[in-house]
Amino acid sequence: MFSRNDPGKRLRMLMSEKDLNVNELADATGLAPETISRLRTGKSRKPQIETARRIAKVLGVKVNHIWHDL
Repeated sequence: MFSRNDPGKRLRMLMSEKDLNVNELADATGLAPETISRLRTGKSRKPQIETARRIAKVLGVKVNHIWHDL
């Protein structure tokens, strides 16, 4: 199951389930690939709410499924 403390891991797993790489998710969300990469690796743990909404929408989940504290 998903780790409550690791949104990067949850993001990686969801991307894998949807067969999306960093560039594909970036294109689909209109975000920079660097932003997606930082969130996946945990270098950035808490995105701005609009960033989180874009990612969650493309992945077909609610924001709090990935980031429990937003």
